[in-house]
Amino acid sequence: MLDPETLVLGSRTIAPGCTFGAYWWRWMLLLPTRLFGFAERRKMPNHKAIITTHAYLYNDSTLYDWAKKGKTQKWNPHNYRTAGGVNDGQQIWQKLAKKHANVFMVINGHVLNDGSGFLVSKGEHGNTVYQMLTNFQKPICPIGGEAWLRLLEFLPDGKTIQAKTYSPLYQKYKTDPDKQFVIKLTD
Repeated sequence: MLDPETLVLGSRTIAPGCTFGAYWWRWMLLLPTRLFGFAERRKMPNHKAIITTHAYLYNDSTLYDWAKKGKTQKWNPHNYRTAGGVNDGQQIWQKLAKKHANVFMVINGHVLNDGSGFLVSKGEHGNTVYQMLTNFQKPICPIGGEAWLRLLEFLPDGKTIQAKTYSPLYQKYKTDPDKQFVIKLTD
């Protein structure tokens, strides 16, 4: 097993006052609770934080929530038998994402249906957290993901993120409102 303490990949300033730390946690698919301690020990107040995980936001723009919705939300992590336990979206929000003032975004995939969702919530410190589902696998796209990518462009003003969906295979953008939009950071 990898030691989470050794998995800091680095940090980078991408705009004035906007520095990110990059981490990789062992197959973040289901985020076992034991990894949350890593975030607690690695507080980096001068870094903005984006949490990437596998199953967090559902395509109806609500969090995966086994306690309230059970099997009505397909593909909930609690449906899988995974050693070490699992956390769904609501549990990740309660135990990790909402607790840190520098968390401003959570991104996930996993969910089929239309593969898109977006939610904005306030963390415990009054920080705005933008939560985004983006998924282009089969059966959403007939030949796998068709190389569709969610591109996030962080503009030099440090307050604007342009989200676009692009396929280098087709060399075109999707322009539906849930595939191309602007996020104005308020914090």
